[in-house]
Amino acid sequence: EEAYPLDEQEEEAKTHIVMGWLLGSASDLEHALEMSLISGILLNHAASPLRHALESTELATSASPLCGLADGARELVFMAGVEGSEPSHADAIETLILDVLSQVVKEGVDPEEAESVLHQIELNEREIGGDRYPYGLSLLMNLLSPALQDADPLPLLDINPQLERLRESIQDRFYIAGLVHRWLLDNQHRVRLSLRPDRGMSARARDQEDNDLLKISAQLNEQQLTDLASKMEALTERQSQLDDEDALPRVSREDIPPALPEEPAVQTKSFSSGLSLGLGYAGTNGLVYQRIVMDMPVLDATLLPWLPFYKSVVTELGAGQEGYMSRQRRLAACTGGLALSEVAYTSPEDQRQAGAYLMLMGKSLTRHQHALSELMLEQLVSLRLDEPERIRELFQQMRLRWDHSVTHDGHQLAMGRAAASMSTLAAWRASQRGLLGLRFVREQDRKLAQDDRVLEGIIQALQAIHQAVLSQGRQIFWVGESGQEDVFLHALGSWPQPSRPGLVTLPEMAIETADSEAWLTQTQVQFCAQSYPAVPPGHPDAAALRLLGPLLRNLYLHGALRERGGAYGGGATYVADDAAFHLHSYRDPRFEGTLDDFQLAIDGIIHQAPTDVQLEEALLAVIASMDKPSSPAGSVLQVLTGALTGRDRAFRSQMRNDLLQVTVADVQRVAKTYLQSDLAKRVVIMPADLEQRARDRGFKIETLL
Repeated sequence: EEAYPLDEQEEEAKTHIVMGWLLGSASDLEHALEMSLISGILLNHAASPLRHALESTELATSASPLCGLADGARELVFMAGVEGSEPSHADAIETLILDVLSQVVKEGVDPEEAESVLHQIELNEREIGGDRYPYGLSLLMNLLSPALQDADPLPLLDINPQLERLRESIQDRFYIAGLVHRWLLDNQHRVRLSLRPDRGMSARARDQEDNDLLKISAQLNEQQLTDLASKMEALTERQSQLDDEDALPRVSREDIPPALPEEPAVQTKSFSSGLSLGLGYAGTNGLVYQRIVMDMPVLDATLLPWLPFYKSVVTELGAGQEGYMSRQRRLAACTGGLALSEVAYTSPEDQRQAGAYLMLMGKSLTRHQHALSELMLEQLVSLRLDEPERIRELFQQMRLRWDHSVTHDGHQLAMGRAAASMSTLAAWRASQRGLLGLRFVREQDRKLAQDDRVLEGIIQALQAIHQAVLSQGRQIFWVGESGQEDVFLHALGSWPQPSRPGLVTLPEMAIETADSEAWLTQTQVQFCAQSYPAVPPGHPDAAALRLLGPLLRNLYLHGALRERGGAYGGGATYVADDAAFHLHSYRDPRFEGTLDDFQLAIDGIIHQAPTDVQLEEALLAVIASMDKPSSPAGSVLQVLTGALTGRDRAFRSQMRNDLLQVTVADVQRVAKTYLQSDLAKRVVIMPADLEQRARDRGFKIETLL
């Protein structure tokens, strides 16, 4: 049992309890696939026996995010556990996990359930990625681990023979039961870790650090103090030096292609029902991708905060005659999963005008595309909102995820809050997500714990949103290999189309914020944002603002915030859809000094012109982000989505041409025009014990505790 620092007043339901097993070599492909099969059977979806037990137990709030198979080290590790528990529940949680494993060993595994796990493995292996990370490089990284362990990496590129062997083995319902018995129940290479909260741990650590520093400083003689000062001066001088720009070969402006990369062609089809289809072909290696795109309904102020929860539950509940567990089994057997997301955008000409769509996304192997179509439509039009305990579980899981977002994405939360008054889209997002959304979710979770009638109100809100969504106009996207679309096109002819089209345009809105806000929460570091109202993406100054961000980061903020200030990261960025320009820091030990450094960076770039080479480096970074390749399917979906949001090829070509025309004088001009002190909005997420320092600096105090 170990402790972790907690700065909140409440310690109840804050313990993390996890069991872990060491499973042997990760470079043995056959063994690794068997362990993946075990993990999938136990944890693949909400109906999997171990995940269901961990999510539904009254001993904890949710399954641990660590659950699953870790295969990135020399040996495989399987983990299972919970979060939101109590130290006294550790034995009961361990018993619960072992009982589930014993039940699997006793009853065996249905071959159909095992086949659905192999289906997921096959789909993941077949899919050609590349939207976030170059596909070829990801393949090489996968091969690196076995290569470093003197194993043959090439079999990883073709796992079909091993999958076929496993398909034969799983016909024996006790094949997987034997693996579970050997590698989990009888495996003594296991550990249980309980991580409990300790409210005084942070204070003790700070006191210990202060005492250690006092002891060290008391032992330093005059010569040692002089040496330390000299080293500090030398370090400061080195950090201030400009690197020799000609020391290495570099890419230049002349290397930028004159035009955007070629885009895949797409087609548009219309049906007698009024349904519209966007169709694109790509080499998908036997997969199809489908999207149901719906106009975003206009929701009133009481429903809008529930929109993120609605998006997260739509694909996690039952539909038609099926409860959520049966539904999850079908989805796992036939698809790569469903998800509901949003696509939102700001008008290129006016930040007060914005629009949004909801997008139900699914993918499957080609042989399952008819089942995918049916499941997506059923999930949308026959959604069941009559499973209250499941909805309660999902709400608690979302609350935990959002709690974790402060540590992982605190700078994004601070920037979103700071921009809330700068555009309709920024206000719309801030009203449902961000810091306001997190506070709303925490408040509702506390009320739900005290009064079960709150759950009825949540369900009513979800029902109202769902009815609004169903009344909106729809269109469909399909991406796959040529010749595979006939089955899908035949099915589409009978799909219903709402008679009343929705309003795509979001209502104009803004959220007024204080000039300086400090949000107090459980954190040991700060997340700082200083934001300025800017221009929409189609404005003539948008290109110069895009280049101003990397220039501020490279010339000033990286050295001031990270190298000298000790923050994990920081920078500056122009967010076109928010019509805002942000300076930010991430996991920062300071906030006063950081805000001072923000202003010094702005003054620096206004009064000292960047060189042409520095401007060129910023240009190359922005163009590279625009030109990075996508996956085959992702490229088609980008074209289809760009047509929805007005970010088509013509718009992006104009943006590219504008970037190529920006001069150093343009960058200095927009910095002086838009980054004015009296226009700034400052938001800092900080520990509660810094409240007085924030007040002394004139911050309005808000709380997430």
